[in-house]
Amino acid sequence: MSTPLHMDVEAARMAQSAMNSAWERMDNAITALENSTDGIRNQREWISPSQLEFKWVYESWRSNAKSQIEQLAVLREILGKEILEWESAGGILG
Repeated sequence: MSTPLHMDVEAARMAQSAMNSAWERMDNAITALENSTDGIRNQREWISPSQLEFKWVYESWRSNAKSQIEQLAVLREILGKEILEWESAGGILG
């Protein structure tokens, strides 16, 4: 005997809303760091060999952070599509 599939659409919407908020905060934080570190990353305010290391590590971090928020955007898109599917099916499948 199989159990009918179920989704609490309201709970899923709340999760999607939390993902949207988290995505926005993360994106804003990356932009703020970009702006505040621009001078030291681009050798206007800091010129030394360690500046190059800082820049390399920062760029690596930035790339990873951007990748993470892109993955979060994919997750919220998947969840959004599922919510629409469940709403059109009336909340219960199976």
